[in-house]
Amino acid sequence: MTARVEALAGVYQADAGLLGELRYLAGRLTGAHCALCAITHSLRGERTAFKAARARLRLQTYHLNDQPAALAAVTDGRTPCVAARTAGGWQVVIDTHTLTACGASVEAFEAAVQAGLDAARLHLDADCG
Repeated sequence: MTARVEALAGVYQADAGLLGELRYLAGRLTGAHCALCAITHSLRGERTAFKAARARLRLQTYHLNDQPAALAAVTDGRTPCVAARTAGGWQVVIDTHTLTACGASVEAFEAAVQAGLDAARLHLDADCG
């Protein structure tokens, strides 16, 4: 039996706001990066292909400092990641390693989301979110 996904969330390995952006940019200069950011953004902002994928998946994205407390309790120390909320609560369905393996490919990301949901026996339907 599969459970229905009520919400799907991607959590960046970065804080929101000007200081968060500056810390992220400084990290990029030293080789640190967020695998989810590589998928969702280019130097010009959010990728057009990702906007379409986000709409199809009904995916919300959060930074470390703006995610809901219940989500933060599950993602703490596991970001970047993608988590799904069901009636039973939040669970991570895509980990950092899987996001990294997607490279900057939105198509690979969408496939990974579906594979993660399938592995967790979760289904995303039109009423999600």
